[in-house]
Amino acid sequence: MEAIAKGKQRILLTLATGTGKTAIAFQIAWKLFQTRWNLQRDGSRRPRILFLADRNILANQAYNSFSSFPEDALVRIKPGEIKKQGKVPTNGSIFFTIFRRLWLRAKWMIGKPITYFGEYPVII
Repeated sequence: MEAIAKGKQRILLTLATGTGKTAIAFQIAWKLFQTRWNLQRDGSRRPRILFLADRNILANQAYNSFSSFPEDALVRIKPGEIKKQGKVPTNGSIFFTIFRRLWLRAKWMIGKPITYFGEYPVII
C-alpha cells in the first residue's frame, strides 16, 4: 500500500512458498477495489489487476480465494474460452492466469506472432 501511495503503478510481491502471498494480494486488491483506485486516481472506475501464477492449480486456487469479490469482477483467463469468443476477456477487474497463457500465440500478423497479452488495451 505504501508503494501505491508513493505513486508506483506496478507492484511485484515475492515471498517464499506458503508465506501468504495470495492472502496479501487479496488484501491489497480488496483495498484498491473498494476505494475505486485507478491510474487516473479519480475514482471513476475500479482498478484492473492481473494475478499471475506459474501453474494452473495456483491460478485456480487464487481465483477461488478471491470469492469475496463480486462474481463479475473476477475473470479466469482460459485459452479455450478465448478461442470460442474470438477475443481476450476484458470485462472484469481482477484477471487470473498463468504466465504462459498470456504469451501463447493468438494469431500471426504480417509475419510476427500476436500474443494474447498484446490484445489487451494499453491503459495509461
